Amino acid sequence: MTRVPRPVLRKPAAIFAAVALAVAVAILGFRWWDHYVEDQLGRWAAGEVAGRTRGAYRLVAGDLAFLPLSGSISLDSVIVTTDTARNRRRQPPLPQLEWRAHDCSVVGLDLLRLVFRRALVARGFGCARVVTRIVLPPQTPEERRPSRDSAAPADKVEELARPLGLSSLAVADISLPALSFTLKRPDAGDGTALLLEHARFEAKGLVFDPAASSKERRSLSADRAQLSAKGLVLRRDSLTEIVVAEVEVGFTDSTLRLTGARHEPAIPEAEWLRRVRVRRDRIRFALDSLSARGVAYRAFVATGGIGIRALELDGARLDVLTDKRIPRGRPSRHETPQQVARSPGQALRLDTVVVRRGTIVYREREPGAERPGWVSFDSVRGTMLDLGVPARGKPLRIEAAARLMNQGSLTVEASVPLDAPDFRYQLSGKLGRMPAAAFNRFLAENEAFEVESGRIEGITFRQTAKGGRAATTLTARYRDLSVETTGDGGGVIGAVSREVKEVLADAFVVRSRNPDEDGDNLRTARTVRRYDPSQSWFQFLWLGLRDGLTATVKEG
Repeated sequence: MTRVPRPVLRKPAAIFAAVALAVAVAILGFRWWDHYVEDQLGRWAAGEVAGRTRGAYRLVAGDLAFLPLSGSISLDSVIVTTDTARNRRRQPPLPQLEWRAHDCSVVGLDLLRLVFRRALVARGFGCARVVTRIVLPPQTPEERRPSRDSAAPADKVEELARPLGLSSLAVADISLPALSFTLKRPDAGDGTALLLEHARFEAKGLVFDPAASSKERRSLSADRAQLSAKGLVLRRDSLTEIVVAEVEVGFTDSTLRLTGARHEPAIPEAEWLRRVRVRRDRIRFALDSLSARGVAYRAFVATGGIGIRALELDGARLDVLTDKRIPRGRPSRHETPQQVARSPGQALRLDTVVVRRGTIVYREREPGAERPGWVSFDSVRGTMLDLGVPARGKPLRIEAAARLMNQGSLTVEASVPLDAPDFRYQLSGKLGRMPAAAFNRFLAENEAFEVESGRIEGITFRQTAKGGRAATTLTARYRDLSVETTGDGGGVIGAVSREVKEVLADAFVVRSRNPDEDGDNLRTARTVRRYDPSQSWFQFLWLGLRDGLTATVKEG
């Protein structure tokens, strides 16, 4: 019987060695491919930034880790800086940019779409910390001229939004929990600076798809995109700084909310006289909250123009001090509202502005006076409609109410056609009952007389300006009015002799009643004043009303 030989079995060690060798080769090949992809991703991103900015910006990626099986990319840092020499050769140059992002990651990445279609689709993106510093170049005359093409800003946003040459981008969840942002625009003075600290940005459903751009669907969209921050600083110069405690920006619902805003000059009032060489108003401002709806963020990013459909200010407090102890300096030429509306500059559109619980205090200090006199408008509430630069055909309309010196009820209506060929407006108002002595808070410090007694029953006024010439009609009803000369107010007259006081007493003889006791002889003053460009619009407006009031109360 013939024996069949059994097959010879390989040793288990040899089998394991072969398998291990195959696995090792696969791992080494995979790691080589992994490192190759990591290197190529870094080179691609740097090349895209340099190519799309013609070398003005340079991107440097830190340690990059690519995990294809889980579809994730992580970087310890991404830095974008400006090549100053190359940027100067650009026409026009780009803003100087320094952008640093740390501990960034992309998760849930669709590799096939990224490789074959240059489309980035991911489940999430985030960076632990992002720092951005931008210095804007000086504006050219063409850039300062507001654009009337409403479609242009959106088009520029789509062009700017195209990242790294990707055909499309879709990220389900974006989280940037620690942001800081600095924006500066240099000018002839100290320049303007915007500083945003302790900010956080979150977005969901971000999609960039230029192929889908249409009137029905924007190429850049998101289900939700929101920025919140504690600490916003806007600095106009060394003496002007606005600080906001909290900021909330809703990009997708076009909303904005500011809480706890204030503007306080950088130096105390006692130093103002020594530091300021040429007279300028010292302005303090505070605001409890600001809420805006219909904010045109896309146009703002593209052109810098401001567009808001509804703006609400609550608890605004404005304090203005004119210190006449400071030299006035060279007379300046003030522009009328119509000239401002026609001058080149960023576009501005405010459809509706509502003010609640406001306060306005004007203080004026004459040379030699111990303290400033003041006039206050308390419990201010009002509405402003159709403020647009350039003008859009509708006149600017203002309706406001307040308590003058916290005493008399004051209502005012104004209409200003901003597209008119000359300086024109219409103003009307009414003041209710109040004691005349309330004005001594201003008169006693700034004039050589004050009200001794009297009561205002009511004042109505109307002012119409056309061609730079304002006609004012004013009727003041009052009784038991008497004025006493002091010789102390304002420091202009100072301490005067008895003879001079008698001359002043003759000059300040006032009519005690209007109308007379029997109700007859109601005096209505009609005055005319021509506009002087050395005066601001508000000064011109007040001087016209003052002329009518003086003509009403002065005897003769």
